[in-house]
Amino acid sequence: TSAEYAYRRLEQMIVTLELKPGSMTTEAELQEQVGVGRTPVREAIQRLTWDGLLEIRPRSGVRIVPLEGHDWMQIMVVRRNVEVVLARTAAQNCTPEARRMLEKATDLMNQAASDGSMEAFVAADKMFDIAVAQAAGNCHLMRAAFPLQTHTRRFWMYYYGLTHVESGLKGHLRLAEAIMAKDVPRAVKEVRTLRSHVQAEASQVLHQEEVFASTRLDRSFWAR
Repeated sequence: TSAEYAYRRLEQMIVTLELKPGSMTTEAELQEQVGVGRTPVREAIQRLTWDGLLEIRPRSGVRIVPLEGHDWMQIMVVRRNVEVVLARTAAQNCTPEARRMLEKATDLMNQAASDGSMEAFVAADKMFDIAVAQAAGNCHLMRAAFPLQTHTRRFWMYYYGLTHVESGLKGHLRLAEAIMAKDVPRAVKEVRTLRSHVQAEASQVLHQEEVFASTRLDRSFWAR
């Protein structure tokens, strides 16, 4: 549908930083960028606001939610627990259709990393998450996981881009193999390892931001 297309397109623009964190825009500008009617874009804005990616500011427009390392850490704590359940359920229920989608997603992730295409990697990573959710076959898990995954992708693109992707990519491949093999203990182990990797990167970002804030405070004090 037009509304779903508008939602996916705006989500991708936010994740790939085409819509910059903390910037202001308007419904009319977003409508022009997406190329669909007013009602689908309005519906997409409402959904993205609920996801925590946009803020509607009366008489001012629409704000792209800024990024802070502290938020990333909080997201990762929740995502880790949700995805353990998701991976376990996916490994238990993986269908041939979900297996094919996982294979396609991992192929595309490999290709995007090789080509150095950030937009293609983001799209393939999204496809991977959809494939795992499809394997799980639980719409409630999907609704809980998707916004967390989108936030994580945006943080990663902002702080790291396509650097440091190799270890994460290998983790995705191992998780996909475990789910497709219906190996539940291995799937749980692999998703925990993958989330620990990303959580460690988020922790490093938070530490750097805290050091920077402390240094700036010190400079402000001595400048008095």
